[in-house]
Amino acid sequence: MKKKSPKKSAAARPPIPREVYDAYLEHLKLRGMRMTSLEAKLGQWPSEEEKLAFTIDFDAESDMREEAVVFDVRFTIHIRDQSGAEVATITSAYAVICDAPQEPPEGFVEIFAPMNLSRLVYPFFREVVAGVTAKMELPTLFVPLNIFSRPRPAANPRKVPEAR
Repeated sequence: MKKKSPKKSAAARPPIPREVYDAYLEHLKLRGMRMTSLEAKLGQWPSEEEKLAFTIDFDAESDMREEAVVFDVRFTIHIRDQSGAEVATITSAYAVICDAPQEPPEGFVEIFAPMNLSRLVYPFFREVVAGVTAKMELPTLFVPLNIFSRPRPAANPRKVPEAR
């Protein structure tokens, strides 16, 4: 059965006793991780001098499969110009596979996903964003280490080479 990590504030998370969370976490062992999809959409890219801002969305859900729990994790970056118009989006999804004795207890995914899964997968997402923008010959977008859904100007944009 799939369990989704809804977008909720910490105060709105369903209660799970600390000992239940810790006991399940103790038996959870990382088996592997792989990218399952990548999608990039490009609109009208602004001039070289224009600063860009972005927000990052995170979502996760879990599914129990043959003595393993698979966490489907998705990051999306929305890149906007100074007027607020979206100029690009990059979405990548990952499967994080963990050995688990049983299905996660109610409320586990809602806490585990933003606290642990996001930090496990985020460095790979950052690399994807930098790689995709560089390979598209756009100014390489370097996403800071710990930013979630807060607009920030792009750091160190590279000038786009002129077409010949």
